[in-house]
Amino acid sequence: IYQLHPSLPPFLRHRLMESAGEGGVQKLDTEFIKFYADFAAQLDEKVRNANQNAVSIVKIEELNFLRALRIAVKTEQWTLTQAIAQTLYEFYEIRGRFREWSALRSSLLDHTGREISIDAPRNLADLWMFLLGEEANEALRENRLDDAEHFYVKIIQYLQTKTLPEPEAERKIAVGYHQLGIIAEERQQFDVAEQWYRKALEIFERLGLERDAADEYHQLGMIAQERQQFDVAEQWYRKALEIRERLGLKRYAADEYHQLGMIAEERQQFDVAEQWYRKALEIRERLGLERDAADDYHQLGMVAQERQQFDVAEECYRKALEIYKRLGLERDAAGDYHQLGMVAEERQQFDVAEECYRKALEIFEKLGLERYAAYDYHQLGMIAQERQQFDVAEQWYRKALEIRERLGLERYAAGDYHQLGIIAQERQQFDEAEECYRKALEIFDKIGHPPLKVNTLAVFGVLRFQQGR
Repeated sequence: IYQLHPSLPPFLRHRLMESAGEGGVQKLDTEFIKFYADFAAQLDEKVRNANQNAVSIVKIEELNFLRALRIAVKTEQWTLTQAIAQTLYEFYEIRGRFREWSALRSSLLDHTGREISIDAPRNLADLWMFLLGEEANEALRENRLDDAEHFYVKIIQYLQTKTLPEPEAERKIAVGYHQLGIIAEERQQFDVAEQWYRKALEIFERLGLERDAADEYHQLGMIAQERQQFDVAEQWYRKALEIRERLGLKRYAADEYHQLGMIAEERQQFDVAEQWYRKALEIRERLGLERDAADDYHQLGMVAQERQQFDVAEECYRKALEIYKRLGLERDAAGDYHQLGMVAEERQQFDVAEECYRKALEIFEKLGLERYAAYDYHQLGMIAQERQQFDVAEQWYRKALEIRERLGLERYAAGDYHQLGIIAQERQQFDEAEECYRKALEIFDKIGHPPLKVNTLAVFGVLRFQQGR
């Protein structure tokens, strides 16, 4: 592969214009964009599945694809524009080049317009829906949930108003339902999310679209997991996995391996969890999916931490953090700052731990992610408690508790009640301590979490002894 000097292409184009004339150059440009649009369409599915040969080809041809895209936009050949843009999106997403795709997508939307007339040409409307859908996906990643919802609803309303061939319109509407489910899930509205996923699933199953149906099985598994229904979650993940393995979709099968690892981890089956995470990691590293691999490093760190292997855990978290920071993924990086704080706390390095928690908290608060900020409020309470600063600790715990009760996160609220009970016990406020422990035990009985229940029963036993009961 050889690179031309930057001055050579303009010189050669000028000579070509002299010999072929403007009409001849336009004809060559037309053939050029047709070739690269066809080439992009052939590569799209392979790039989406992270086929390394296809990804390497796009990397080599990237500048030609971009030039063809510019010409297609200039000449308003929207079908060819979408074919090229879609493959470049898949390429940038796999390579973690999110900012470049964001800039390119924004530029394309400036040409299509962010609003579309109901009688706009079909190929222009298709491109608009693709670009606006990606704009919504970015808003979702950045926790701008109202913006994301607005974009998805706008696309669905267009599809419901415009007369399109039924199966094609239905599939696109179902994709919109799926994304509205993810927004509801981010808002902790799990019943609403489930309704959207089942609505999408009904369409995909009726149309015989197994691959798309697998996405809904996966998300229904996520909902069950949030509800602590681990057997149900596992069934959904395995249903999705069967389809993805049968269709040879290794990239997406790795998502199920990862989630099955999380289920095993919840069940305290750490050896099984590690096997699942490593199975996912092997695929993701082989396919060059750095962002996804970072998720596996993070969870392998969690497993090592559970085993009290803090050096191993730290190494895994730092691997994940390096990737997230390099790719500009603040939200994900915050999770590893939090876990590095946990490791430092285990080592009694409380100043280091506090610094990590505050780094994570700054990001979560900035992004409006209350659920995750509550984890750091709780841990900052633990740090204050270790320093015998009980008033400060109580403030942190109550801040976390308010969020968790409001969001219906009972399991984690129980942890706050447990710690508030310990503080009351330290202050010799035995009645208040007992009330807190009973609230925690009531939740643990309800959700069925023996390890956490044992911890609360142990301190409750000490309290009973202190009370002389």
